[in-house]
Amino acid sequence: MINLDKSPLLLYKDSMLIRTKKIISPKVSSSPWVLIQSAASVLASLTIIFTASLFIPAPADAGGRDIFTAECATCHSITRPTRRPTVEEALNEKGPAMWYAGSKYKEGFISRWLQDPKPIRGMKYNSLTEKSEGGHMALDSKEAEEVAAYLQGLKSPDMLEVEIKPKATVRGRFIFQKKLGCYGCHTIRRGSRIVGGLTGPTLLGTAERLNPEWIYSYIKNPGAFTPRSPMPNYSKMLSEIKLKALVAYISVQK
Repeated sequence: MINLDKSPLLLYKDSMLIRTKKIISPKVSSSPWVLIQSAASVLASLTIIFTASLFIPAPADAGGRDIFTAECATCHSITRPTRRPTVEEALNEKGPAMWYAGSKYKEGFISRWLQDPKPIRGMKYNSLTEKSEGGHMALDSKEAEEVAAYLQGLKSPDMLEVEIKPKATVRGRFIFQKKLGCYGCHTIRRGSRIVGGLTGPTLLGTAERLNPEWIYSYIKNPGAFTPRSPMPNYSKMLSEIKLKALVAYISVQK
């Protein structure tokens, strides 16, 4: 009996074992009629296997993966680096890596952004002199959802387990503004004004964009995500309490 719940490869294997045993069994007559019946039975089994394979669904993210490969892979890598790139290789990168997108971005953000893309960096990627003018291609809602579903499935093994509740504490604000001088690279809202540098990604909208766990993991070890990251490693400069306060402050920014 052939179990159609199995994969086509296993179905084929089972079928051939059953049919082969029947053909080579000493109990089977060697008359032409019996041999014809056995051959017809094998053919029927193969037809069942082929038909069953037609109903195997494609992976849920197949559409998004295909769209990403065709439209996005030129600028965004989905392969985790196995070595530290050379300076020249790093400067030739056209956009941020996406191999950890599912760890970095909150559910829903990627789809929304792809439908209405706005610059997240004040300067062009890998530039200290040219301002970003935007111009990222937009996708329709269906394509955006498919690409987002694919990217949300890409996770980093370097994520650290931590629980952080976004909160604008005085301690977190002091560390951001005074102790570390994060203003130098990142824009943030201060009262009614938007202040800060343009060389790093903006922290405006972080509450809707970034997972606090990823912010924590990135600050602890930026090189694990971007081997030649210009982001300083603050893991030895901040106690665990201060680091969590900083992440909580960044995570609440709108």
